[in-house]
Amino acid sequence: MASKKFRKGIICGVGLCACFCFSSLAFGASIQGLGFGTFPGDDPYPGAVRVSGDGSTVIGTVYWFDNPSVIPSQGFRWTQTDGFQWMGYLPSYGVPSSGLPFGELRTVNYDGSVIIGSDREGYYRWTATGGKEMLYIEPTGVSAWVLAFSGDGSTAIGISNIVEHGRTSEPFRWTQADGIQRLMDTSWGMDSEPLVVNYDGSVIAGIYPHTVDWGVDGASPQVTWGIFRWTSENGTERFGPLPDGVTPNLAAISADGSTIIGRIYGQDYYSDAFCWTPDDGIQLLGDKPDWALSSSASWVSADGSTIFGYWDDGESFVRSFIWDQEHGARDLLDVLKQDYHLDWTGWEQLRVLDISADGNTFVGLGINPAGQQEFWMATISEPSTISLLALASLGLLRRKGRAR
Repeated sequence: MASKKFRKGIICGVGLCACFCFSSLAFGASIQGLGFGTFPGDDPYPGAVRVSGDGSTVIGTVYWFDNPSVIPSQGFRWTQTDGFQWMGYLPSYGVPSSGLPFGELRTVNYDGSVIIGSDREGYYRWTATGGKEMLYIEPTGVSAWVLAFSGDGSTAIGISNIVEHGRTSEPFRWTQADGIQRLMDTSWGMDSEPLVVNYDGSVIAGIYPHTVDWGVDGASPQVTWGIFRWTSENGTERFGPLPDGVTPNLAAISADGSTIIGRIYGQDYYSDAFCWTPDDGIQLLGDKPDWALSSSASWVSADGSTIFGYWDDGESFVRSFIWDQEHGARDLLDVLKQDYHLDWTGWEQLRVLDISADGNTFVGLGINPAGQQEFWMATISEPSTISLLALASLGLLRRKGRAR
């Protein structure tokens, strides 16, 4: 498959994880391919992938282009016991006479027992014991777009299309108990979207237009952006402005709600990975390699101390990095190979897409020894600095997150 197809693997994420760091220990791990199962049609390519906090379950979505006017998709679930299974619209996979199947899996909780997905019927919660339960999120008479779910599956965030006093849309949170809750007044007439939510849904963050210069008629407005953060304790707080000419794209928030990560775009349209805290504002995550044009952060540990992301050359070459204050940004595959002796003999173009909360399991995308794209998993099975330090912060995923 062409390298540009490989680049279409989607990285997005909820801030799920534990504090870990790397050190040199003498043990190894190897790549395990997860397979795709029987996939009808031509030209499939993989999309988003998530791993449960304990590393037991992997979920994801695969897309293909049989119909040029539709991008059908299907979710999958993988466990060591059950292997690769399709999930979503069709319980047994096949192309129905009424049209192509569509389904996406959004998030999986810590032990893999709860999965949030969507299909032609809407959003649903799946459990191994109860099966599929539909989630009726859209309020009556109002269009709503869900952007993300919390890691435990309890909270949805998105935007609702409400035209009132000049508003075009406004951010909301949803829980099964409370329904839709409005997060911010967008009466200035521009959208404000909640883009990230922490593991238990207690902290939500997004961007909003801090100041808007509408200029002359017909000209594009000049926007200076800010960040807003909603917490279950304090409601919505606004921070800003961000530096002029900077457009942020948020990707994840730490479980404790203290740190937001993502990428910022400058006037050259290339991006830089960043982290943000209320006290320190935006911090760029180190220099990029000479070959890289852009960088983006996509995963953050529970306390915000360790961040994972990727560099890319603007075409097809992508490398994952790991960052902390002590070491800066380092090539993640180099760290895994040199410090943890990860063996990927026969595999090429490896890209890390997610890391488990216990710090032991890495999942990603690559070209397998047969020359095919495949999701892969690598588990560090021996006691390690990663897992030992992770244990100290896993409690953050099991109690109510507290914003700093």
